[in-house]
Amino acid sequence: MKSEYTPLRFLLLRSRSLICLLLLCMCVAGCTSPPSEEHIKIQIARHILPQAGEKIFAVENFQKLDGRMNQDKSYSVEVSYDLVFRKSLNEISAELSADATRAPFEAMDKGLEIFAKVMEFGNFNAGDRIHKQEIYRFVKTEKSWRLASGFSPTR
Repeated sequence: MKSEYTPLRFLLLRSRSLICLLLLCMCVAGCTSPPSEEHIKIQIARHILPQAGEKIFAVENFQKLDGRMNQDKSYSVEVSYDLVFRKSLNEISAELSADATRAPFEAMDKGLEIFAKVMEFGNFNAGDRIHKQEIYRFVKTEKSWRLASGFSPTR
């Protein structure tokens, strides 16, 4: 028995192919979608705050300004935010001096961190704000987007 090639059959075959193609495109697009603004904020805050500790400053007014997919399948994002100092350099130094008698090696580590912050930000007071605008690069892992290894801001 020979099957007839009818316009209805042609449309059914054509629509099935289009549906498969559409589903494939949606899957591929889902795999390459950029990280959400909230995910970017969390990853950057996790990177910034442990360096000096959330006791020293907070991240406020976070904003994603722009983003783009790179040829190497990484994602570059330009963000702006404010670092707000919670304590002054004098307060932190006084706490460090008190800690030095109890745990000298730990105090030395904290002292080096504070020295690095003084070199970067100068003499700061509680409530001081420093506006930052930087570009960060994210790489896609099996489970999510992560800050690129060996990270350093490009601005």
